[in-house]
Amino acid sequence: MAVARFDHVNLLTADIHATRDFFVAVLGLEPGFRPPFRSPGYWLYQGDQALIHISDALDHEQTHVDDIGAVTTGADHPAVDHLAFRCEGYAETTRRLQQLGIAYHEAAVPFFDDRQLFVDGPEGVTLELIFAAAEVAGGRSCA
Repeated sequence: MAVARFDHVNLLTADIHATRDFFVAVLGLEPGFRPPFRSPGYWLYQGDQALIHISDALDHEQTHVDDIGAVTTGADHPAVDHLAFRCEGYAETTRRLQQLGIAYHEAAVPFFDDRQLFVDGPEGVTLELIFAAAEVAGGRSCA
């Protein structure tokens, strides 16, 4: 697998509106398009790149392998939910994760052709590995 670039950070919060307002005011980011996920949240953009994703800690998408829904932030689960990287090598990556016995959760992004692999790491840090549809079409889903 090759990491092409950092993509975004996802923050869990009890107040998505106040968190949005903070990043807009302090960093000058702009709220923009967010795919129609089942949970509420915001994507904040610098130009055409959504750098910060904000998710409701009590109602967020499954990002961890064993997610059950609501989480509380703090020592057991940090406010930073996951780090995302745009990647290449989907088939190689899923094969390697399986060979290493590392569990992952796979999801599709609504309105985009991207495929996400969420991999839980030590200390509650989760990685989101994002692959383009063309990458995925060449390899089959292994989840």
